[in-house]
Amino acid sequence: MFERQALPHSVRTALSCGLCLALAAASNFAQLDPCAGNGGGLDARLGTPVSGTTVPLSLTGPPGASYFFAISDAAPQTAVPPYGVTCLDFASPSFLIAFSGNLPANGVFALPLAIPATPTFDAFVAFGQGGAQVAAAPGGFAISPLVRFDFAPADSFEGAGAVPAAVNYGSATTLDGDVVFIAGGKDGDLLQTTIGPNTLTYLWRANVRFATPGPIMTVPRFAHTATRLADGRVLLVGGAGSAPGFAAQNQCDVFDPATQALSPVAAMTHPRAGHAAHLLADGRVLVAGGVASLALALAAPPSMTAFGTARDDAELYDPVSNTWTPVANVMQAPRAFGGSAMRPDGTVVLVSGICGTSLIAGPVPALYAATGSVFTDGFDPATSLFFPLPSITGVPLAAPQLTTLLDGRLWLTGGAGVAGVLANPFASTVTRLFDGVQWTAGPSMPQGTAHPRAVLLDNGFVHLSGGSNQFVQLSPTNNSSTTCLLYDGVTLQTAAPLPVGRSGHLIAPLSNGALCIVGGRFSPSTIAPPSPGVDVLTITHYVPAP
Repeated sequence: MFERQALPHSVRTALSCGLCLALAAASNFAQLDPCAGNGGGLDARLGTPVSGTTVPLSLTGPPGASYFFAISDAAPQTAVPPYGVTCLDFASPSFLIAFSGNLPANGVFALPLAIPATPTFDAFVAFGQGGAQVAAAPGGFAISPLVRFDFAPADSFEGAGAVPAAVNYGSATTLDGDVVFIAGGKDGDLLQTTIGPNTLTYLWRANVRFATPGPIMTVPRFAHTATRLADGRVLLVGGAGSAPGFAAQNQCDVFDPATQALSPVAAMTHPRAGHAAHLLADGRVLVAGGVASLALALAAPPSMTAFGTARDDAELYDPVSNTWTPVANVMQAPRAFGGSAMRPDGTVVLVSGICGTSLIAGPVPALYAATGSVFTDGFDPATSLFFPLPSITGVPLAAPQLTTLLDGRLWLTGGAGVAGVLANPFASTVTRLFDGVQWTAGPSMPQGTAHPRAVLLDNGFVHLSGGSNQFVQLSPTNNSSTTCLLYDGVTLQTAAPLPVGRSGHLIAPLSNGALCIVGGRFSPSTIAPPSPGVDVLTITHYVPAP
């Protein structure tokens, strides 16, 4: 596939410098991803790494620049003064200069790689990095980001590391260079009151598939939101705090990838957990709904009165002025753990969710159960106001997913029926489609699921993964699912299952079309409540069809 060539003399000389290894350690923390290149204007990209297909590899830089692209079987970090950090094993027998020359007039060298579909090749892992003579780069030499050659069949999962602590119901946000910022979460079920959230964060790098500790949050949080701002920073909002009360909080933090620091920013007017958050086109962030507490008493009778604290209001965060402004009107009903998505016109749509509690008949006397909302609300960024949209039909849902399809329609999937959650706990198989005017029936899922995760893939399919057959673990029949589905707006089909069942897991899309899936809770039906089940610490890498 590649032809071995000679390494440029200037780089080979620099690599022999005795100070390299010492300087590498000093430079690692200063950069979010030490293998992201030296910022000299040279970029390297690999398409979706699917075996049995032709995968595009590209190197982009100044037209006419003299370049090379090297391959190795390992990716150690080595400082190369004055150029920066390289991440190839130059001493390995497998090291080679795969190709070199001068970049064409458009500045893009493109190479289609025909990848065979064989188990032997699927086990192959290598790394590539480019270099080019660019006057404005450090030392006059640009280093590209590291590329990982690790191919797999379409619709398959691969192990991709682990986190040292549970991150259920936390957040995962993709940063530049396919670094995933993982924040907060907890072990156990969503409402396990004896098991609290953490203040930990992690940085997972796709090129080496390894998670390292990040900065500590100012407060522990789960059921919060993480929104990537227009300037690349990540806004962490609210969430539930420490056990046993699980009171929601109004504190907010911002993570700055440039400094790898978390800093507190202005607090919301009201504490919220299980709320919705969306970045608007003008750079503001809409935060809507949520509850003030996630405390659940598992004594007899169980109580879900915490959901009586669900909110119908919203706030807008302006990152420029670091201020929160209340939205002038409210939604048609309180809403927490509902579905929300943005339409192509910038309108935010919010649907279903838990809106309060009611006293109903149940397996024990005086059972408080959650009640749900069938209302749909829209938010118009131009007016900064909510407006009513057609309500859904049938049973309202807790913890569904609302996903924007390529054609602009919204697909509502998953969620537990809220007739109350305790009396009618099992997740729905119904899906619905919203075209901006009305809701219509979508294809039925083979099994119901609450707390699934849905992501629109680059190939136009929505990938729906995992979840549980109940909103909260209150019976021995609560199972976390391995089921994954693919939906293209017309046909719903079964996809490869997760290697282990996950509910409340995190998911982050990567620039090459793959997915990073983190943590979650595995609860087989053999574990009786109120056991927290088994926390999944592994990270898996999903490769879709191109």
